[in-house]
Amino acid sequence: MKYYDTIEMHFYFGKDYFPVKRQSLEEILDLMAERKIKYNVMMSYMSLFGDFEKGNEELFTAIEKYDNLLGYCYINGHYMKESIKQMEMYLPLKQCGGVKFHPEYSAKRPDDDSLLPLFQELAHKYGKPINIHSWPFGEHGNPRPFSHPSCHAALAAKIPELNIIMGHMGGPEWAEAIKIAAPFPNLYLDTGSSYTHYDKVKAAVDVIGADRLLFGSGCSFDAQLGSIYDSEITEEEKRQVLYGTAAKLFNIE
Repeated sequence: MKYYDTIEMHFYFGKDYFPVKRQSLEEILDLMAERKIKYNVMMSYMSLFGDFEKGNEELFTAIEKYDNLLGYCYINGHYMKESIKQMEMYLPLKQCGGVKFHPEYSAKRPDDDSLLPLFQELAHKYGKPINIHSWPFGEHGNPRPFSHPSCHAALAAKIPELNIIMGHMGGPEWAEAIKIAAPFPNLYLDTGSSYTHYDKVKAAVDVIGADRLLFGSGCSFDAQLGSIYDSEITEEEKRQVLYGTAAKLFNIE
């Protein structure tokens, strides 16, 4: 199979709670080389499911000697002071691609007014993007959704200078997520998912354009690469989704 140069921007680092083997960095780099993934922007499982400060430390320590690995600084809406400190520590680093926020684990919508100071600082002081988990219904015991795509659109309207990546593209309601994202030029979608839909890539490109869609695996390089390579979009659009959009957002040459 012919691979194009690619930037992965939704990859998990560390031990997952699913019963899967933890991959070493060397194994990850080998997989990247086989598939022409030139850069990989990663987030910490430990930050998601446990101690977000230790998770950030583990991630950025692990990748510091690799020029083609970048990390997200994870923040938690329950711990504002600590999150500000984490941003101050990691966002100035060249290998910090931006911020990761998971509304379900924080039990706070991304457009919650209490979070605006964090996101305004991210936009105005650091100029880096934020990847925000999106899903259409409540997860992890939450009785209502905190990460519905409409919340991302509301944040995009409040801070138009902030580049927002709608992680997982709204999940199973990706078609609605595409429509919700369309009016906001600072709102991007990524393909990351544990499953694929044949037509979602073309549907997104048709509505928002290839320059607002990014390749992310979320679980498997091959599943989401296949969804792009097999989509009925042009070769130029495939290259844009696989590399060009992320290169611009993450300031990669």
